[in-house]
Parts: sequence; C-alpha cells; structure tokens
Amino acid sequence: MQIKINDKIIGQNTPVYVVAEIGFNHGGDKQLAVQMIEGAAQAGASAVKFQTFKANKLVLEKEDHFKIIQKAELFFDDYKELSEIARLNGLDFFSTPFDIESVDILEDIGVAVYKIASMDITNFHLLSYIAKTKKPVILSTGMAVLSEIAEAVDVLKNEGLSEIILLHCISNYPASIEDTNLINISYLRNTFSLLTGYSDHTIGNIAPLTAGILGASVIEKHFTIDKNLPGPDHQMSSDIDELKQLINDLNQAKKCLGDTINSSRPDIENAKAFRRGIYASQFIPKGTTINKNMIKLVRPEKDLSPKQLDIIINRLATKDINKEEAICFENI
Repeated sequence: MQIKINDKIIGQNTPVYVVAEIGFNHGGDKQLAVQMIEGAAQAGASAVKFQTFKANKLVLEKEDHFKIIQKAELFFDDYKELSEIARLNGLDFFSTPFDIESVDILEDIGVAVYKIASMDITNFHLLSYIAKTKKPVILSTGMAVLSEIAEAVDVLKNEGLSEIILLHCISNYPASIEDTNLINISYLRNTFSLLTGYSDHTIGNIAPLTAGILGASVIEKHFTIDKNLPGPDHQMSSDIDELKQLINDLNQAKKCLGDTINSSRPDIENAKAFRRGIYASQFIPKGTTINKNMIKLVRPEKDLSPKQLDIIINRLATKDINKEEAICFENI
C-alpha cells in the first residue's frame, strides 16, 4: 500500500513522511512564514503544512480567539508564493482548508494533497468537496470515535477517493504522553486497511518517535523557529534542532525495524562460532561404547550439534578419539 505525493512515496516500507505543521504559527507574517519553510527544509522535513481560512468562516466573531485567528489570515498570492518557496527548498507544500473557498484557492495553487483537520471530520460537505478533487487526503482523527471515523472514510470513498491516510491524533494542546494511546496507529491501519500516521501535540519527541517505531507512515509535528514567538502553539512546537533530531531518530529507528527474519539472517555467519558442538571430554579408544560421561557440549559447533546427541550415545568409536576432538560420523 503506497501513495505518491509529488516525487515522494508514502508507505509501510518507505521513510517516514514528516510534515512540519506551520499552521498559523506565522501569525499572518509572510516573511516569518518564509523563514519557517526554510527552517523546516534545514531540519530535513518532507513537507510543510499551513492552514487556509477566513476567520469569519471558522469561528464566531464574539469568541476570544477570533482576532488571533483573523490576524493569521494570508492572501491567495501569499499561499502561491509560499508554495513556490517550499518547492525550491525541496518540500511538498499543502494546507488544511477550512471552507470551500479555501479548497478552491489551494486547487488554483496546485497542491498535491489535502489535510483535513480533526474538527472537520463530521463536516461531510467539506469532506465531499475535497474528495472530488481526487487528490490524496490526510485525515486527522482527533476527538472522533470509531463510528465517526468510519463515516468520514465512507464520505471520501463514496466520491471515488481511495488514497486516504488516517492520522491518529489527541486534540489536547499540549497532549500528555499518558493520553497519546499510540497503539491506535496500528488499530486504525488494521481496521480500515489504510495507511496511518500520527499528528502530534505533545511536547518533545518521545511520542512521535514511538509512533514511527509503531509503523506510522506520516508524522505531523507542529513547527516553529522560535518558541518564544507570540501565539498559542509555539511552546508546544518543535524548533529546527528538535525537528532535525526527530527526523534523524526516525530514520535510525526505521533501520532497526528491518525485515521479518526467516531463513536469511544477518547473523547466520556467527552460528558456527557461538553454537556448541559435540566433543570428547576424555580420550576414547577405538571400539569403546560412547556414553554421556565421555562427551561435552562446548563451542564452536562442528559437524554435529547438541540436537544430535542421542545419535552419539551408545555408538562405538570406530577410531581413537582424542580429548577435546570433535565427534563426527567419521569416528563413530
């Protein structure tokens, strides 16, 4: 099972697709957004993700956080420029649209994938509209019970969309390590037969690293270039050094997982040296009936191994066997 995003392949046996979630950490400052894209590239991310919205279509104007969200709005030309800067830095650019008009903006830019926020998992109208683009969809599942996830997947599939990635997510800001429940990554994968990943809201790298070890194909991590910047998400976001460390650790952890061991093992050449063989513990003259007291099981392994011990017992020595000489079919 694989999904291609531009020139990158997302799958079970490919490098983890790490998304630097810039969101609205730029606070509406396009130049700061540019610096964040460059920082994400420096850290080695696969993609940068933004959020595309108009505040008055997202939250009531009387709500306390309305002005914070409104301040973080960007214009169409801004997204277009940021998309090109991301491309020049080797990053995929995509965004979370929060309304139909935002989807149209992103379509005009030519994004290759869409992200659907946890809050919109029940917004079937938006899900259906995004699915009709036929672009792959990354769907966060924060706050959703299994039946709601299933309904959202059905909405997407009913529009003919098959390239869906489910992100396990705990929508607390920040989320505690104890609440992450990362076992759900494999549970969602097995339940829906889809690629799965993890959208992280914890502080630090323990949870996303563990998610990678548990088989997350995509990891989304909030990103900033300065944790002291104003805004609600900066302190829980990774900075350049932290994201770089996470990506390095994910790559190393992926190597640790390797492949299922069967008849071919990287350590098979050590078997002869570390396994035991069957040796004479004393001088055994020719014609002697061999008993257990005359042999010892020590390494290295020779022609016969301990599992063949019963074959040796009560056999006659066909020639003299010296002390600590290997017992083999030629001398019994």
